[in-house]
Amino acid sequence: MPKKKTVASLQSLCLEYVADNMEDIWAKVYSADDNLDSNHLNDTVGPFSILVGPQVQELFRLMRRRGRLTSAVLHLLLVPQLTELDMSSCPQQVRGSLLHLITVKCKNLSSLDLHGCDQIPADALVNLVTSLPCLKKLCLSQTQCDTQVLSAVGSCCPKLCKLDIKECVKLSADSLFYLTYNPLSQSFCSQDLQVLETGPQGPGMNRHDVIWALVFVLLALPRLETLFHNDIAEALCLIYMQQFDDAQIPVGFPALQDMTWDKMANFPNQENSRIMLGLKEIFRVDDYSWPMAQAVCPRLEKVSVNFATRAVLDLNIWSCRHLSHLTISCRERRDMRELLPVVTHLGSQLQSLSVNGFSFREKFSFHALLSHCLNLQKLRIHFRSPVMHGPGTDPKLEALELDFSLSPHEFPWLHDFSLKHLDTMIPLASQNIVLLKESLQYLLKHSPSLVKLQLAGLPFSLDEVFEKILEPPGAALASLQQLTLAKTSVSLGTIYKLLSLDNELCFLELFLCSGIHWKEYAGLLHMVSTEGLKLDIKWI
Repeated sequence: MPKKKTVASLQSLCLEYVADNMEDIWAKVYSADDNLDSNHLNDTVGPFSILVGPQVQELFRLMRRRGRLTSAVLHLLLVPQLTELDMSSCPQQVRGSLLHLITVKCKNLSSLDLHGCDQIPADALVNLVTSLPCLKKLCLSQTQCDTQVLSAVGSCCPKLCKLDIKECVKLSADSLFYLTYNPLSQSFCSQDLQVLETGPQGPGMNRHDVIWALVFVLLALPRLETLFHNDIAEALCLIYMQQFDDAQIPVGFPALQDMTWDKMANFPNQENSRIMLGLKEIFRVDDYSWPMAQAVCPRLEKVSVNFATRAVLDLNIWSCRHLSHLTISCRERRDMRELLPVVTHLGSQLQSLSVNGFSFREKFSFHALLSHCLNLQKLRIHFRSPVMHGPGTDPKLEALELDFSLSPHEFPWLHDFSLKHLDTMIPLASQNIVLLKESLQYLLKHSPSLVKLQLAGLPFSLDEVFEKILEPPGAALASLQQLTLAKTSVSLGTIYKLLSLDNELCFLELFLCSGIHWKEYAGLLHMVSTEGLKLDIKWI
C-alpha cells in the first residue's frame, strides 16, 4: 500500500513557512525595479546570507515549484554559498542586473543552467562565464551562445566536465574548434570535458563542416566520454578510416592528421596502429557505422544502434567487453529471435536492454529472449505485430492453452520493465497472445526487485494477469513504486488490489485505460486524499 503522508521535519516546515511569506515580507525591500537595478545591491547582505548552501537551494526549489521566482526573490537568494543555480524555469527574469549579481556574488558556482534564457546577449554570457572559474556543469542550450562564448568557456572554465549547447542558433561549424583549442596561445582547452551535448546545426550551416568539427572535438578532448550529436557516427567513421584529406579546418588550428599522430604516439602499443578514443556512450549509430565505431571506441558502455537494412546481426561486430547498456532498433519488421545470438553472446555483462520495432513472428521468441536477460536491471521491449499471411486464429489454440507450459525464470535484479505494443490496430495471432501473456506473468511473478513498471497497448486483459501474479504464495510487486498502464484493458477493482499490496507505490498513471471512467477516477482520488496516501495519480 502507498505510504501515508508523513510530517515534515522542523527544518522543512521552517523553509516552507519562509517560502510562503517570501514575497509578502522578505522581498519587500527589493520590490521596486529601480532598487533591483541599483548598484548598491551588489554589497547588500540579504536575510538568507546566514543559511548554508543546501538550505538556500531548497528555498530555490520551493519557490520554483510555486512559480514565484520573481526578480525580487532571485536577488534575495543569490548568495555566495550557492554552488548550483538553475534559471531554466524563469528565463524571462534573467536580465542584466541579475547576471551582474551572479558574477559578483556567486563565484563558487559549480553548476549553472541557463536553458532557454535567450534574452541574454552574447557579450553578457562571455562576462558571466569568465567570472565563474569553478564551473563543472554548464547548460547554455537555446541561448545566444556564439563562438566568442565558447572560446571564453574553453579558456576560463578549466574544470568544466559537462556542457550543453543544443539549439544555439548563433553557433557555426567553426565554434566547436574554439571550445577545444586556443589559436592565440596555441594550446588545447576544455581538457576535463566528459559530456558534450550539441546540435542540431543552425540555419545555413554545412553538415560536412559540422562533421569535421566533431572529428576535431573527438581528437582534441582526451577525457570525453559522451558526445550527443546526430552526426557522431559519420565522425567516428572518418576517424576509423583516417581519411582527412578533405577536412575543412580553420586557419591557426592543428591538422587532424597531426592530432592523430600525436594521439597514437602516446599509446605506441595500440593494435594495428589504430587510434582509439575513450568514448563510453554513443547514440544513433546505424548498422553500417557500428563496426567502425566499435573499433575506434573499445570502451563503450552504452550504445544505441538502429538497423536500417535487413543485414544479418553478425556476432563478430559485438565484441565490446564493456558494453552494459544496449538499445537496438529496426525500421523494418524483424523477428525478435534474430536478437537471440546477440543477447546470448553479450551474456551477463548486459545491465540494460531496450528493443524497439521488432516483432514476435516466432511465437516463442519473447520467452526465449527473456531466458537470456536474467541479470538485467532494466528491460524495455516495444514490439510490433508481425505481418499476417492468413487467418489470425489457430485451430490448435485450445490444445495449446491446455498443454502450454513454460518454465519460469528468475529476474532478481530487474527494477525497471516496460512492455509496449506499437501496432494496436494490427492484431497479434492467438498463439502469440497466449505466450506473451504467460511470459509476462512469469516475469512479474519472479521479479522481486521491480520498482518501475510500464505496460502499454497489450492485446489482453491486465485483470487476468494481475490476478494470476497476486495469488498466493509469493509476494509479487513488493518493491513497486511507479506503475504506468496505457491503452490497456484494466478495471478499477484491479487498481484497488494493487494499492492494497505491501509496497511503496508513489506514482500511478492511467492513460486511456478502457475499463476506468471519470467517476471511478474521482472516487480513487477521494480515497487517496481521505486516507492521506503519498500517491501521485495521473489519468487521461
